Amino acid sequence: MSELERRLLANLTSNREMVTAWELGLRSVHFTELVCKAMFDFMVDYWHTEQQRMMPTLAVLTKQFPGIELPIDEDLSTTWATEQLKNDFANTAIQEKMLEGAKIAHADPQEAVRFLRSEFHSMAENVTPRYSRSDMALNIVERRTRYLERAEGQRRGVTLGIPALDDHVGGLLPGELCVVGAYSKTGKTMWLANVAIAARRSGLVPIFFSLEMPKEEIEDRLDAMFSGISYDRLSKSKLNMDEMRHLAACQEELADLGGLKVEAPEEGDRTVAAIVNRARYADAPYPIIDQLSFMEPARRVRDLKEHHSVIMRQLKAEIGRASAGRVPCVLAVQFNRESQRRHEGVGLDSFANATEVEATSDLCLGLWRNAEMEQANQMQMRLLGARRSRTASWLLNWHLFGRTEISMDRVLDE
Repeated sequence: MSELERRLLANLTSNREMVTAWELGLRSVHFTELVCKAMFDFMVDYWHTEQQRMMPTLAVLTKQFPGIELPIDEDLSTTWATEQLKNDFANTAIQEKMLEGAKIAHADPQEAVRFLRSEFHSMAENVTPRYSRSDMALNIVERRTRYLERAEGQRRGVTLGIPALDDHVGGLLPGELCVVGAYSKTGKTMWLANVAIAARRSGLVPIFFSLEMPKEEIEDRLDAMFSGISYDRLSKSKLNMDEMRHLAACQEELADLGGLKVEAPEEGDRTVAAIVNRARYADAPYPIIDQLSFMEPARRVRDLKEHHSVIMRQLKAEIGRASAGRVPCVLAVQFNRESQRRHEGVGLDSFANATEVEATSDLCLGLWRNAEMEQANQMQMRLLGARRSRTASWLLNWHLFGRTEISMDRVLDE
């Protein structure tokens, strides 16, 4: 294998061949010989330094790595050699991880399953081609088709539960992240339930990840939102017979639509990769996550600020991963304590770690109400930031007692 690795490295002194290997997803982990790993990393660094326009020559490599010969093979296909290295890497990695998993399984089979799921996800990332670039001189037809579909309403994003909001922002597109913030116990979870029900009614398949509440509590909210019966009465077991019959009929209707998926991942299964890929594997490509504070970063972090920053960046990258399929995502985030003392409403600075939230998300929504609005069963929804539209705010009807309903009352600012 080291012979093939060195022959491939000789090919990569050509900028054109390096571009080919890079786009196929060649990485240093695919090389088995340590010096080849180091040489490939050096070549990539050199290539990036030269703005991807020039590769080091064989003379430069010989000087940098004395005693290492790179045999030139003019008949070697960079595409074939790259795929061969990736296949050999995958075969070796599979065998190693399966052996590790088997050892773990003797003591804890379920832990072995979790271990293998995480490891195989990382392995898949290491053999994924890089599809992050387009050539606008070549994709004219693709772009025209996209604009035509958008004009005809065929490329509208998924619903966010409020038709006026959908009209304003054009829905949430695949790969986009919507962050909705509110104070503790203000209504984030019920707002997410409304999104899930609206998505299901429109033919989409959402999956609701509850990281704070048991899944049974989320099911109560979803049943109430779908049926319209009082969530307050349902949660307190005070429904009368007519309400029970109506609820039963609505449960059957929801089942006929295909139902809703609800999961409450345990600790250790709350990383971005675990959650988003679970949505993909469950054929529910619209993850709705409640909430950021309970998600787990995939690496050690120093403090809560870094915790939030790492997860936000990971989440945005994962839902936008073209090789696995881009998915829209809604994430609940709690406002910081300082903003609770404000009487004029909420802003972007109400989010904990507001800079990262603003920079990473495509839509930032805030829910807020004062005592008078709560008494009137109302909630203000503010679009605090959006990549594809201007800011706006709406007054919502917010009923949980006599009935369960979240709908628009009127536009406040648009």
